Amino acid sequence: AFRDRSSSCGCRTLSPPALMSRDISVDASFLESQRAKAEERRRRFEAAAREPPPPLPKRSMAWPGGKIVTPNKAEAIASFLERKAGSLDEAKERVLLGELGRAAAEAGAGAAADGVEG
Repeated sequence: AFRDRSSSCGCRTLSPPALMSRDISVDASFLESQRAKAEERRRRFEAAAREPPPPLPKRSMAWPGGKIVTPNKAEAIASFLERKAGSLDEAKERVLLGELGRAAAEAGAGAAADGVEG
């Protein structure tokens, strides 16, 4: 059922049986170079293959009583306001100052709950 088909451009495409019937010849020097490359690669990685695998990564988890580092929101807002001094309009500055007050209150409440003075 497979046969050569001519396309509209005038070129011929070969069907699968025609491709399979072609003889494939390989140059002996090509085969030898591939064998040499394979041997070189085997020698290069031979030492690494004898080494033990690398250690597994350490798993770190927080636990009750462990130190959990959280960003200090009040400090971040204060430094932002300091950098943008004079360039913010009054409404934005008011909103950020309100956020600064809330963040400082939350940080103080969190420190008091932990028994740490803030």
